[in-house]
Amino acid sequence: MSNASRPDQQLRLHAAEPAPPSASPVLRGVGLRKTYRSGSSTLEVLRGVDMELAAGEFVAIVGQSGSGKTTLLHLLGLLDAPDGGEVHLGNTRIDTLSASRQDHIRNTQIGMVFQSYHLLPELDAVENVLAPLYVRYGVLEWFRRRREARQEAIALLERFG
Repeated sequence: MSNASRPDQQLRLHAAEPAPPSASPVLRGVGLRKTYRSGSSTLEVLRGVDMELAAGEFVAIVGQSGSGKTTLLHLLGLLDAPDGGEVHLGNTRIDTLSASRQDHIRNTQIGMVFQSYHLLPELDAVENVLAPLYVRYGVLEWFRRRREARQEAIALLERFG
């Protein structure tokens, strides 16, 4: 796939662990476009990127700095809106939902592990993993679920190493 801002920049998706042939996409980007503007200058970062991710599939997005990797992840994770194209979760288009619905989807169905600088330094690793649950549940609900949630957070950290 080549959708970078310059011909010498390539954005590629590699299925490290491909999905079974019968698996339907869980997350899908269709014709994603993103352009950034600064004064009179424009930089077209994504030019109609298509991608699908099936349940259980592990995918690596690789490319040079500036090729659109982070931009693509931000669009798929609803952290930014595409200038064109669509983002689907299952059979539902999610990029056009209200901000509150997108917030709910990010909190309950889309998880992102950032490379750096997005952790809260005053929290340990388990507490950083639990942070979305602090937001999702009210105080009473959190106290009812905290042991189970902590065990799940530890299991996730072990799984990702």
